[in-house]
Amino acid sequence: MNLSPCTQLAWQLGATEAAGAHAPEIEPEHSLAALTKLRQFCSGEAAGALAAQGVDVSIHRPELELVADLLEEAAIEPGAFRHRLRERLGKGKHAHGKGETIHRSARSRQLFERATALAQEMKSETVRCGHLSLALLEERDSAGGRMLQEKGADLKALARTTHERLEKEPVRSLAGLAKADGPAETSPGTPFLDRFVKVKGSVR
Repeated sequence: MNLSPCTQLAWQLGATEAAGAHAPEIEPEHSLAALTKLRQFCSGEAAGALAAQGVDVSIHRPELELVADLLEEAAIEPGAFRHRLRERLGKGKHAHGKGETIHRSARSRQLFERATALAQEMKSETVRCGHLSLALLEERDSAGGRMLQEKGADLKALARTTHERLEKEPVRSLAGLAKADGPAETSPGTPFLDRFVKVKGSVR
């Protein structure tokens, strides 16, 4: 699968979420938490650090802002939702070694497969954050899906809006993107993504 730079970043942040929760693998809920964080790269310390490295974040802004914007439109504050989701998931007991690769769980692999299928259905050459979001929204009975519904979100309405935004979202592609297994299980492989990874500690 061809992942957009922002989807690769979401994968990296999902691995960070899993590590922070002492979970043995990246679960779909970690990806959901990661997607709510992406907008932070558009402003503040993270944006400033990226600008200093010559990254023009503005061209990726629609994809980076998508999930946080949709949550706010549903009257859900992204940061509070993310922290509550972490609380619900709790802490595991897995101790990750320094530099240890964190793999996706079977559920997560299925999630990315579904996102890839959705991207193909929409004639997209890359799997974007919106496709991953649509796949997550189909998991109504997951911890993330239940939390969204508890907060008053209409998952079908969120999916419709996500689909509409995806159709309007400009496609950005970069040479050399990883195709098969993505950044959390292989090296990112692009100077662009490396720059984002260097400043990901600026987001919470």
